[in-house]
Amino acid sequence: MRDGRFYVVGKGFAMARSPKSMPLNYRSAGSERASLIAQELAAGEALSTAGVCLKLLIGVPMCLIGPFFLTLIAFSFDIRFRTRTLPSFFTVFVLLCLVVIPMLMWLERRSRGKFLEDSLAGEDSRYSSYGEYELRSTGFVWTLYTEIALLGPRLLWSAFDWWQGRSGADSPIRGIAAELALELFEAGEGRQIAELIRPDRPTSALFPALKYLIWREWADISAKRDRVWLCTPAKQKIEAMFVRIRRAASLDP
Repeated sequence: MRDGRFYVVGKGFAMARSPKSMPLNYRSAGSERASLIAQELAAGEALSTAGVCLKLLIGVPMCLIGPFFLTLIAFSFDIRFRTRTLPSFFTVFVLLCLVVIPMLMWLERRSRGKFLEDSLAGEDSRYSSYGEYELRSTGFVWTLYTEIALLGPRLLWSAFDWWQGRSGADSPIRGIAAELALELFEAGEGRQIAELIRPDRPTSALFPALKYLIWREWADISAKRDRVWLCTPAKQKIEAMFVRIRRAASLDP
């Protein structure tokens, strides 16, 4: 530095550069942006807490829809055929709750919220006879009833999954997740998980952070579990965040 200027010496030449034209510290800038993303993730967790409480309040009563409906069917048959063999309505309802609710929870977990979609996949709209039409129509009605009965377990599993992810979402994991989100955002495409491993970010730190991003629906992973990418809503959030920062910086005198 001489006369208030920086002189960069190259091969056979020297170039003067003013202090304002010095290169940015990209590591520091990246850390600041990752910190902002971590704040956004933390704010999203706070908002999700209210949503989870609402899911529990709605999901628990909705789990009773299936057993209540089956109890009504059982008593309608009992009245129609005049068997009079069933105990009280409340007793039958409780017994069906003990049997049906665990089955619905298992079915919802197995179908991952896609029971109706999986049941209707490959369905042919053509019928060979009226009997087949009646049979398939009845099957569709029961599929629809089952889908309605699965709404409660779906809400409970969603709350359970949120809580499992929340329990591991401490500040270090959230910070690493923010760095990964920024890295995937700047890459603009998916990355091999092996490429995300660094000496300062071993697998023991990488995998919990990836799991956290997937739980927050910021990232998704391939079927082979070897490639990860940022989801479109997460990209939009990060882009909007950086746009606000640039606008604020341009207005700052």
